[in-house]
Amino acid sequence: MFSEAVSIGREILQPVLFMGLLVMLCYQINRYIRERYGDDDPLDEALSSLAVSMDCSVYFIFCLSGQEWNLPREKIDFDFKRYLLFRQVPYYVRHFARRNLPGLFQTPRYERDLSHSSPSSGYNK
Repeated sequence: MFSEAVSIGREILQPVLFMGLLVMLCYQINRYIRERYGDDDPLDEALSSLAVSMDCSVYFIFCLSGQEWNLPREKIDFDFKRYLLFRQVPYYVRHFARRNLPGLFQTPRYERDLSHSSPSSGYNK
């Protein structure tokens, strides 16, 4: 019985080690890409700046931009949760930010320092 357990353990050990090495390799590649190319979306900081300038929350910006596109509340809520979890900004919020922060997308790789941009008071309709 013990020898059967050992033989099963040997059969399982190689695939488990392989999967572990594969996971570690993927983690290291992801880490390298983030360090090399950066993973910060300037729009994330810009949304916070826009919310402060409009004296509202980022969620309210999602709602405003979603209403302009006539999106249902469920879609807006789902996209906002995705934004909170994964920092993925949906297309309609990007469009809203482009119109209300005109200096945001002037350079090709968003090299402008967003903390010094001064959006107009209020928002454009």
